Amino acid sequence: MADTTFVAGSTVILASWLNDVNDFVYTNGATKTGVETLTNKTISLGSNTISGTTAQFNTALSDGNFATLAGNETLTNKSLTSPTLTGTTNAATITATGAVTSNGTAGVGYSTGAGGTVTQATSKSTGVTLNKITGAITMNNANITAGSEVSFTVTNSTVDTTDAVIVNHASAGTAGSYGVFAHSIASGSFAITVTNLSGSTLGEAIVIRFTVIKGVSA
Repeated sequence: MADTTFVAGSTVILASWLNDVNDFVYTNGATKTGVETLTNKTISLGSNTISGTTAQFNTALSDGNFATLAGNETLTNKSLTSPTLTGTTNAATITATGAVTSNGTAGVGYSTGAGGTVTQATSKSTGVTLNKITGAITMNNANITAGSEVSFTVTNSTVDTTDAVIVNHASAGTAGSYGVFAHSIASGSFAITVTNLSGSTLGEAIVIRFTVIKGVSA
C-alpha cells in the first residue's frame, strides 16, 4: 500500500487511501464470501457450527476415515468392551478371550452353508469324502451281522489332529440298534466305526451325522 499524506479538505487523497486499504484487505485478508486458505487458526466448536457430509469430512481428514452410527464401515484393530451384537455377524475369524454364550433359542452352532451330505458306495467299509465342518453320511445298505462292527474313513480337509468329532445315528434304520463312534482323527481325515447292537443281521442305509469341534493342545 502506497504512503499517503492527508491534506485538510482533500477528499481525493482520502478516497485514494480508502482504495488502498480496500485493495490490501482483498489481497491479504479473509472475507465472508471469498475462498481463502487459513493457516494456524483455531475454530471453537462450542460457539461455531461446521457442517458437511461424511465424504467431505473424510477428504479433510488426513490420517484416516470417520465411522458413523448408521453407515457400513470396516473397523480394524478395535477393542469392543461388553458389546451387544444383533442380527448376523459375518467375519472370517472371531477371537474371544472370554466365554462365547447364547441365551436365545437358536444356540451357538454352524449356519446353513457349513454342512454337506455324501452317500457311501459299494459297501459299509467304503470310504467317503466330505470337506465340510459338519454333515450327514448315508451308509450303504449292505448287511452287518449281529454283534459285528464295520469301519470306514471319512476324508475331510477341515479336520486336524487336535479336533474332536462328534457322530451319532441320526435317521433311517432301526433306532437303538447301532453303536457309532469316531476315532483315528488325523489331519484331513477321521474314521467311523458302526456296531450292530441288535440280535439279528441288519441291512439298512442308516444316516450318520457328524460335527467337527476345533481344538488345540496348548
